Amino acid sequence: MYCSPATRTRQTIESWGHPYEISEALGLDTTAPALLDAVGWPDVETPVLVVGHQPTLGQIASLLLRGEAQDLSFKKGALWWFQRRQRNDEWQTVLKTVVNADLV
Repeated sequence: MYCSPATRTRQTIESWGHPYEISEALGLDTTAPALLDAVGWPDVETPVLVVGHQPTLGQIASLLLRGEAQDLSFKKGALWWFQRRQRNDEWQTVLKTVVNADLV
């Protein structure tokens, strides 16, 4: 679990009750590629939870789904679950689910 050094992101991740790492690479001035690199995507072997900021998180969703880091707006507090899988010798990124904060 990773979060930005911003106070609000730390408050959010602390509510999960699990150990986490504060990463400067997830700060307000990061880029989508820099954040993905900081958490080891796509080569990381275990699930990763990231608590960060817009517009970077929207850009990551766009990059993973479309191949381009464009602004993608969504409600604060949403949980997006991406999974990487291999099909027919080709790697794919799959959006498994999106849960808005008011449903959690």
